[in-house]
Order: sequence, then C-alpha cells, then structure tokens
Amino acid sequence: MGRKFIPTLLAIVVTFVTPPLLRAGLIFNSGVLHASSSASGPAGSFSNAPSDVIMTTRTASHSTSVFSGIDSSANAATNVTIGPDAISINANSNFTYQTGRSSASASVSGVATFTKVDAEYMSPYASASPNRGSGNVSIQNASNVIVYSYSSSSPPTSTPIILFNPGVYTINWNWGTRPFVGTGGPTSMSFQLVHAIPEPGALLALALPPAFLIRRRARR
Repeated sequence: MGRKFIPTLLAIVVTFVTPPLLRAGLIFNSGVLHASSSASGPAGSFSNAPSDVIMTTRTASHSTSVFSGIDSSANAATNVTIGPDAISINANSNFTYQTGRSSASASVSGVATFTKVDAEYMSPYASASPNRGSGNVSIQNASNVIVYSYSSSSPPTSTPIILFNPGVYTINWNWGTRPFVGTGGPTSMSFQLVHAIPEPGALLALALPPAFLIRRRARR
C-alpha cells in the first residue's frame, strides 16, 4: 500500500515545495510595434513606414516592404505574444541590392509592458542569424533597472535564471538589416521568456525522504 502513496506524495511535493518555480502569472498591459524600410536604385528611391501598431491584445504583428525596380528591395516583420505564462517574439528581415548601384534596408522594433503577478524564476532564450542583420532585446523593471539584455553581436554563453518579483516590466526589442558585402538575403531573431523548470533530480531529492518514510511505515 505504501507504493500507492508515492506518486501522490511526489505530486504534493512538486506543487507545494516549489510553487515559485512552476507558477506563472504574466499580464499584458500595453505595447507599440514599429516598422520601416527603404530601397534605392536606378528606378528611384522609395521608403515605407506604415503607421505603428498599437497593441490592444496580448498578440500583435507588424511588417513593412519596399521595392525599387529589379535592383533593390527590402522587407521586415515582427510578431509578439505576451502572457499569460510566457513571452514570445520573432523578427525577420530580407533585402536585395546590387553592389555599387543600389541599396536597401529594413527594420522592425517594439516596446511592451507587462505585469508579473507572482514571484517566479524565468529563463530567456534568444537566438539570431546575425550575418545580415542585428538586433537587441532588453527587459527592465519599474525602477528602470535592466534585468536582462541580449545582443546579436555578443550573445550570452549561457541561459540565465532570473527571479521576476511582482511588478511592472518593460520589454524592448529591435531587429534590422545591416551592411553586407554581396547581394543581401534573409535573417531573423527569436526570443522567448518562459518559467524556469527545476531539474527532475532536484524534485526527486525533495520527494525521496518523505516517500521513504511512508514506505517504511507501510511495511511496519
């Protein structure tokens, strides 16, 4: 009979011993997305800067595109989802041009605020293909203290675990094309902020002592 109680006990330990590590509470407050692009060549110079997207829900996207004949073109897009238990941001850009006779560029950016309801450990995961683009992500608290930052030009060597206390936070991101010798091409960045899950071994270590006692008591 003692063995039947072990799975239940493990669930109890996971639920009550480590709530800050598993609990989520992330509320979207507000946000703005921006996009712009330009291209020039023998066909002329063109630009496209559509109106900013004001986020009214926790999910939004924005994009821009411009074309200057067959010599140059550029486009970029971004999408973001904030809450209820994670943040996800994606951005990409693409451009073509003929060296010496045309140019093109495109960029997207965004800023959003969110409220963290519960104290929770969270981990940011960021990646980028920086050969033709560059960008940054930063998160700061209500006191304007940066709690996390990422740059595609000098990415971190490890994934941190950050304690987010209850309060309001602001996240900023940007991504755009950068000068490249050749004819351009696609590039992208992705970012996620998710709750940090403890190692299974750590949870097992927490659960073993009481489980062992129950098993011994059952044998008696």
